[in-house]
Amino acid sequence: MTEPRDRPNLIYLFADQLRYFSCGYAGDKLARTPNIDRLRAEGVSFSNAVSGHPVCAPYRASLFTGKYTTSTGMVINELRLSPEHECLGHVLTRGGYRTGYIGKWHLWANELGHHYDDRNGFTPPGPYRLGFDGLWAAYNFHHVYHDAFYYADTPEKVPYGPKGTYEPDAQTDLAIGFLKDAAKKKQPFALFVSYGTPHDPWNPGNAPEKELAAFADVDFPLPPNFSTRSDPYGDGWARLPGGFGREMVNAWKRTYYAQTANLDRNIGRLLKALADAGLAENTVVVFTSDHGEMFGAQGRHAKNIFYEEAVRVPFLVRWPGRIGAGSTSDACLNTVDILPTLLGLLDLPTPKAAEGDSLAHCALGKPGPEPPAAFLQCTGTTAAWSDGHEWRAVRDKRFTYAIYRRDKSELLFDHQADPYQQKNLIDDPRHAADADRLRTLLKAKMAELNDEFPPCTWYREHWTKDRNIVRTARGGSHDLDQLDRIIAKHFPRPTGVQLDVRFAGLADDAKAVADASPAQRKLTRHGGKLVEGSTAGARAMQLDGKANFLDLPAEACPDPTGARITVLAKTRADRPDGVVLAHGGNKAGYVLHFIEGRPAFTVRVGGNPAAAVAKDKVPGWVRLAGQIDDNGRVKLYVDGNLAARAKARGPIPIKPQDGLQIGCDGLSNVGDYSGDGHFTGAVESVKIMFGACEIE
Repeated sequence: MTEPRDRPNLIYLFADQLRYFSCGYAGDKLARTPNIDRLRAEGVSFSNAVSGHPVCAPYRASLFTGKYTTSTGMVINELRLSPEHECLGHVLTRGGYRTGYIGKWHLWANELGHHYDDRNGFTPPGPYRLGFDGLWAAYNFHHVYHDAFYYADTPEKVPYGPKGTYEPDAQTDLAIGFLKDAAKKKQPFALFVSYGTPHDPWNPGNAPEKELAAFADVDFPLPPNFSTRSDPYGDGWARLPGGFGREMVNAWKRTYYAQTANLDRNIGRLLKALADAGLAENTVVVFTSDHGEMFGAQGRHAKNIFYEEAVRVPFLVRWPGRIGAGSTSDACLNTVDILPTLLGLLDLPTPKAAEGDSLAHCALGKPGPEPPAAFLQCTGTTAAWSDGHEWRAVRDKRFTYAIYRRDKSELLFDHQADPYQQKNLIDDPRHAADADRLRTLLKAKMAELNDEFPPCTWYREHWTKDRNIVRTARGGSHDLDQLDRIIAKHFPRPTGVQLDVRFAGLADDAKAVADASPAQRKLTRHGGKLVEGSTAGARAMQLDGKANFLDLPAEACPDPTGARITVLAKTRADRPDGVVLAHGGNKAGYVLHFIEGRPAFTVRVGGNPAAAVAKDKVPGWVRLAGQIDDNGRVKLYVDGNLAARAKARGPIPIKPQDGLQIGCDGLSNVGDYSGDGHFTGAVESVKIMFGACEIE
């Protein structure tokens, strides 16, 4: 093994959702990618490179571990990867490399939604950065490119620059700053830049005006496999939107190609800075993408499918003097092969648990073994727990063989003779031997990996806890106690009064109700009449059970994640059923309500409700208190007396995506009741507290 100071540097640049076919060097005459094309001319192109699981987070998990999806557990997006893998960053750091990571990470947050919340966007220093201990200028997930932000080593958003700053431009500035600093040091470096473009949304405001103008009048030809009928195997992300057709695809592609042109310009800036710093000759530069994009081919949008448009990605490697300029390798390079290939080029050891093959010799133009095919996986939808979309596939240099779990239907395409994969050869007797060979190869690979091909929701029940990955097909673990300590350090749970709503002093025509807690939130008032409360001088809000309620949007609500919660209310129910207060919906939340005149407190965790319901009806004014503690124990108190208990699966694990309402449950329901649960009666006060609270 060479000494650290003698090893080459590494720059790994990866786009998001840039397909192979939208690069100029791949034959797209409409693409404006001169710098990417120059990289191809100066290095090697892996012409059969594919994304082994063409979805953002599964790709990244495989990239950094060198393992397949079923061995990382990252079966859909928005799961938290266990840090108990030996990863690329660990090997680089141990090998004496100074690391830098800029851009999208997508391996930290364990929540679908609330991407802009700091607790989801910020990956704390330590084990969850997977060995990237140097420069950190990253975020977990977002794709709004103007006026965006990143995080360093504290959970405060860092703006990229003044208003109007375009994210890839600023990320490249950060990368150039890293290179200038690296030029002053003898230590080798490994810099990863994870660009968000050209991932959607593809509205014109999400691309720079200069590049967008260049494509304003371009009419993009439709491929022969284009369809306006949604593929029945597609998930909600793949399903084509209403009004889908040529006009919509043209609008999307104009932004997509503009984003790609901007990306290319920034790659050119970075390569120039590398040369200006005198580092180009001893730096391995890689350019690739995490997956492709369908754009209506095969009746699909997005990715997460075995078709060429989704799995084929550019994979270019330049190393002057060591890698032949303009060379090509047709080896079946898969995502899991990237880690061992990079480490092979850098003369560093590959972790024993890695499942890919080093193709460093292919990059260097030397003979050696190659994988017979790339094994591809889809273990569910893009980001939701939903069954019916799972598939497995193998792709060699000529054929793609795939099978769906839902109905065991098989597909066989000759992507050399039929590049748009329009003819399924599975029943063609002339290709029976090809089908048998690839079918056998697929089964053998699945057996080797303990991949039992279960439905998506099986993974939720067996491999995750609150969207934290706790095991995989290879076993594995996740120290959730350590995770709790890390979260508590960087995101201390709020305690005390979080919401305090009273109606004394409120004007009859007030449109909003001020919260008396330190947060001073404002709830929007939708009707209701101010009436006398339970005692002389007290005021209450009378709700009509039809359209009267108060609400607070989700982004303004107190975050109950992991907290001990107490909800207190003084109320009078005039009808037997109705919601006093609800926060959240059918995934997570809590609700204080009445069922047939009996008070109840329901907590929903992971979609499962736990209801503590009093045995007796209560007439007139009553003081209610609902509690859930750190262990998921649910209690209901009526006038200070414990009235019922229940057990939830744990504390509320995520911030609910639905907001908070007093007098109804207006979005998806927390409790098991029909409709919005509009309350008929009077509410005198409502209070939410986090932390210890004695019920009187």
